[in-house]
Amino acid sequence: MPPPVTYREGVVGRPESITPITARSRSERTLAGLVFSGLVRLGPADTLEPDLAESWTTDDAGRVWTFRLRDDAVWHDGTSVTAEDVVFTVDALKSPDAAGAMAASWAEVEARVVDDRTVQLTLQTP
Repeated sequence: MPPPVTYREGVVGRPESITPITARSRSERTLAGLVFSGLVRLGPADTLEPDLAESWTTDDAGRVWTFRLRDDAVWHDGTSVTAEDVVFTVDALKSPDAAGAMAASWAEVEARVVDDRTVQLTLQTP
C-alpha cells in the first residue's frame, strides 16, 4: 500500500465556521465543501455526478427528487450515512438559526425518508 498523500489547499480569508449551516464567507463555504459531501457534486461541463447518492430520479415537473444513498457512504467515524441524516441536515438548513448563505436555498424544500437508504426532496418550484 502506498504511503498517505498530504493534500493542502489555501483559502483567502479567515474562516470562523466550517459547517454548511453557518458558513457565510467564501472561505467558510470553501472549507465546508472540502469537509462535507453532498448528495451530488458538480462534474465536468456542469454535469451532476454521484457523491453520497449513487443514483437519483426526478418527476416530469422537476419538483420531486428521489436520491438513493451509496451503501458505502459513511461519516468520518465509519458510521453509515442514512436518509434520516439527510433529512436532519435539510431541516437544519431551513432552521431560523441557520445563518449560512445556503439557508435560503433550502427554505422551500421538504425532505422525507423513504427508507434507510432513500430520501425524497420536494421543491415548491422546479
